[in-house]
Amino acid sequence: MCGDAGRAPVADEELMEQFVEGSEEAFDDLVARYAGRITSFVHRQVLDFAVAEEIAQDTFMAVYRKRETFKAGHKFSGWIYKIAINFCRMHFRKKRSQVGVVPIHETREEEGKALEDVLADDGEGPREALSRREAEEKLRQAIAELPRKQRLVFTLSFYDEMTYEEIGRLLGCSPGTVASRKHAAVKKLASKLSKVTLGEFG
Repeated sequence: MCGDAGRAPVADEELMEQFVEGSEEAFDDLVARYAGRITSFVHRQVLDFAVAEEIAQDTFMAVYRKRETFKAGHKFSGWIYKIAINFCRMHFRKKRSQVGVVPIHETREEEGKALEDVLADDGEGPREALSRREAEEKLRQAIAELPRKQRLVFTLSFYDEMTYEEIGRLLGCSPGTVASRKHAAVKKLASKLSKVTLGEFG
């Protein structure tokens, strides 16, 4: 086992080191830790769960094949997200006509429902409210309509809780550029969801 009960969890980077040295169990542990996160992240970019699952699979296959290229001292989370982002970019290059298309189950009727009605709940903060399925669906609809670069920065910051510096390293741009794109995304979301307080996104 890579970690025993009662001990602190083994760091991602240590698991990756064990995997490079030949431990298939370490790879399984990394998949267990990141499968849900990577699939959710990709889904927010491509807006299609089946495609997201495929890209997540491709991402872990790439981790498996490219394990020797992982550099000691680097964060595993940043490395795997960068691989996932590259696969998303490849998907968009192949499917340019589908960029920004909303999945068929998100109908115009759903789009027309007021997000503020879903979020309104005395004593419930924005984060808690957004975790509810109905609010998530409405917010996802608005996020899906953002320009792709803004959507990428917003989701990495809000859902994956990465800092501007971390996002900048992933995307190859400055923290200032990241902040500018997130600000533009929040401004657009605020415009679409004008009756909802979006201060928590800033």
